Amino acid sequence: VCEKLRAKIEEKHFVFAQKRIKVTVSLGIRTAARAEQDITGTDFIAQADAKLYQATQSGRNRVCM
Repeated sequence: VCEKLRAKIEEKHFVFAQKRIKVTVSLGIRTAARAEQDITGTDFIAQADAKLYQATQSGRNRVCM
């Protein structure tokens, strides 16, 4: 789902102030397993943020999970 969203954004034509601009997105994804009931919301978000950092550092316009 995230990869499809990333690709759709990349192929869409955006116009701002009468100029065509290229837009891309990087996404950091953290999934939750039922066995991880003890993880805090703060830790969960920090782990997703780390994946976002990984996506931007590895070339941007990508999904890291």
